[in-house]
Amino acid sequence: MKPKHRRNRRYSGKRRTEKNRNVLLTVLIIVFIVIIVIGSVFLGKYLKMKAELSLEMRDDIETDDISLPPAEEKGLLFEMKIPTSIDIGYFNVADFADYSGEASALSLQLRGYDGLLKYSSPVAKALGGQAEDVDLPAAEEIFSAFGESYISALIVMKEHSSEDTYTSALHAFEQSVLYELAEAGADELLLCGFSQINSEKAQMLCSFSEDYHSGAKIKVPLGLVIPYSFFSQTDANELCKKLSEHFEFLCVDFSDLEPIEEQTFEDAVRERVDSMQMYLSRYSLRIILDAENEQLEEIKTALSEAALYSYQSISVGEIFKKNQ
Repeated sequence: MKPKHRRNRRYSGKRRTEKNRNVLLTVLIIVFIVIIVIGSVFLGKYLKMKAELSLEMRDDIETDDISLPPAEEKGLLFEMKIPTSIDIGYFNVADFADYSGEASALSLQLRGYDGLLKYSSPVAKALGGQAEDVDLPAAEEIFSAFGESYISALIVMKEHSSEDTYTSALHAFEQSVLYELAEAGADELLLCGFSQINSEKAQMLCSFSEDYHSGAKIKVPLGLVIPYSFFSQTDANELCKKLSEHFEFLCVDFSDLEPIEEQTFEDAVRERVDSMQMYLSRYSLRIILDAENEQLEEIKTALSEAALYSYQSISVGEIFKKNQ
């Protein structure tokens, strides 16, 4: 039997070892908790900084001037000369002699949905599409009457999408008209009149644009009006991206804008803008308005308050068939 004093030393040593172990465990737990707290603080700051940066980037997209990227970045030939935030008003080409010289940018419709040109065209006459004795002014005469005003020449295209001989001949004629207007002094050319654009028609339009750019001698930007209903299609983003690579600028038709129930025009504008914010920002879409709408100024005000969107007024009755 061991002496009593030796037994006490062994037991007291055990107690000290257990005590040291408990102290060490407590220290480790405290250190672990401190690491978690510090890590959480830094993580929180990082996430906050990232969220603020993301918000700033989104605000930049939604509120900055949505001017088009340079043409070379889009793979196109022609650069836009006009700021995208400008108001392009409508002027009836038949009244060009009465122009007061006050507008900085004007829409002139030079071909309606009936296919008839509203100016004396050497190209159309040579191809038998216009009578030799037609009583209309020349395009040069019309454009020169507006002095330094920026002229957006509107051309309604026939809604063909099939690649047959007739369509090819029609497109060759339409491209010749575009070249004629470019040489006469138009600052931009805008194709419109489409009630819907599917994948087949988008491909046709891209092909048309390629032919236009390859044959153009004078560099005048080419634009396209897209119906608002187009953006509800499942392939809208894919088709819009393809079209944006072939046209210097794209427009969305808001001319059918109508308030519902208790809405004001301002409410209707904001709702529509919110519904397609991504498209408006990503593709720098110009908004087309009905020049004959009695609430036109209220609509423009609502657009100006929403963001720096570009808008253009046209006479819908002359561009699109009523109730089509």
